[in-house]
Parts: sequence; structure tokens; C-alpha cells
Amino acid sequence: MLISSFSFDSDWATWETHLHGGEFACLLSGEVKFLLRDKEGKRSICLDTSGSFVVVPQNTWHKVIVSQPATMIFMTPGEGTENREVPPE
Repeated sequence: MLISSFSFDSDWATWETHLHGGEFACLLSGEVKFLLRDKEGKRSICLDTSGSFVVVPQNTWHKVIVSQPATMIFMTPGEGTENREVPPE
């Protein structure tokens, strides 16, 4: 498991998925929207309060749209992450 903290002020350039487990993401400050895409469809989750979080299921493509510059903490499987500009349909 990889635990990290990142600050960002622009949208993620690529989508990502984790092949070996889900990802926990917790907002420390700012505001973001997680876009998720899996075989069941598309959805979005807004994180706008410090301490709000999302658990992205294994094999779910996701990216972040930044509404306000944000800092987040992530717990992610250390191996098996894929990135793409556009996720497969």
C-alpha cells in the first residue's frame, strides 16, 4: 500500500485505474470532483469538505476535476496502476 499526499490546482491530465485493489482518497483542503467510469457506467462524486473521502473500487477508471486548489491524501495499491488519456468504453 502506498500512502501519499498531493496538492494540485488543475485537473488531472489522464485517467487512472488500479489493478490490484481500490484507492482511498481524502480531501484535506479545496474542492474536487472525482469522475468514475466502470462497466456499470459513469458517475461523479464531489468532495467539498475537509475530511470528505471516496473509495474508488478496483478496476474503476477515475480522474479528478479541480474546482478549487486542493490537497488530498491517497492510499493506493503500490503496483498495477494504469494511466490513459481516455479510458476504454
